[in-house]
Amino acid sequence: MRVRKLMVAVSAAVGLAGLVYSNIVTAEPNKARLYAYYSDESMTELVGEAGNGCHAGFHWGIKTAYYTYETFSCNAGYIPGT
Repeated sequence: MRVRKLMVAVSAAVGLAGLVYSNIVTAEPNKARLYAYYSDESMTELVGEAGNGCHAGFHWGIKTAYYTYETFSCNAGYIPGT
């Protein structure tokens, strides 16, 4: 019984780690990407933000299917149109 509980706990931990890893925002080398998440397709209510790159990362709020993003170069700043 104890082994079964351990196997269930390990399986749950691996599953949760996979979910967390799949939600990490990543960027290309030497670039950063900043995401803004909105509550619906009107994109008027900001409900979360996330960013990663240039040796830093952050997130707050919730991720939704409605988002915009901007890409920045770590050396040169904002890259228009990306």
